[in-house]
Amino acid sequence: MRPCPYCGSESARRFGNRNGATFDRCHDCRSIFMQVSQEAFRQRHLAGWETDEFVCNTLKSIGAAPHYSRWKEVSVLLPSAGAILEIGPGSGHLLAAARESGRQVVGVETSEMHRDFIARTWGIRTVVASMDQIPRDVKFAGVIVMNTIEHVFDVVDFLSKLSEYMSRDSILFISTCNAGSIPPAICGAWWAMFKPLDHVSLPTRQGLLAVANRSGFKVGRVWSHELPFETAISVAGAARDWLRSRNHDPNEGRSVADTGGGDPTRLRSLVVEGSKRLCRIDPVTPVLSALGVGSSIKALFQPKSDAISEIR
Repeated sequence: MRPCPYCGSESARRFGNRNGATFDRCHDCRSIFMQVSQEAFRQRHLAGWETDEFVCNTLKSIGAAPHYSRWKEVSVLLPSAGAILEIGPGSGHLLAAARESGRQVVGVETSEMHRDFIARTWGIRTVVASMDQIPRDVKFAGVIVMNTIEHVFDVVDFLSKLSEYMSRDSILFISTCNAGSIPPAICGAWWAMFKPLDHVSLPTRQGLLAVANRSGFKVGRVWSHELPFETAISVAGAARDWLRSRNHDPNEGRSVADTGGGDPTRLRSLVVEGSKRLCRIDPVTPVLSALGVGSSIKALFQPKSDAISEIR
């Protein structure tokens, strides 16, 4: 039995099955994780990124320019100067925006197709295939792990290795799906986050707090976030996939890299672009975020040191 990748507990209950995988929910921190061996997971991960589906969906969603608006949102959470490391840059839109702002950038991307796309499209040739290839002579002021930690089998080992490339003043920003949100409670294994073949470690707030301590990090802040109507869209997407499965539609299981975690790409893009206006007609969104049950969860970590004051 695989223990919880976040708090390490061996106490869990069966949550459900999807795409040939079994998922358990941790009894202690409530995170959800795939019951799979490391080798079997490696095969699922490799199978999940052998097409250009993710890049094509991303280009349709946010266009062919660097993602300046996303970088603006993320950069205010990080030190104002210094090199940036992004784990899992995907299409490289955010990394390109960081470089355009004057930052030195390095990425780690396991997909050769994505690395080639980033080099060809943005001219960024500092994206490597594994963490072992990260330059040892650079300490990164900011480390970005967005929509990536859910693809990591051994989360403690992953974060521990990241800390080796950070100084005492560096900030690690994590953003991922929230296993403590409403959709998994309603939809079970039909939640869109179980649709990608290699979503192996899905955390809750408690899980992130636990794994920070286990991997040598200090927690600055952990919070949840909800886009307008995101929960409703997620539930609707789960219902759609369930109906497709009932009708034996092959599209139900096609995705490993649906942009937005399985939501229709264009619809999610419109929601993000119009979020400020939509908030006016969706009063539920800020309430879900405040209650910690927003669809995504975000965290700021900092390497532990007695001399480091806690982030406020």
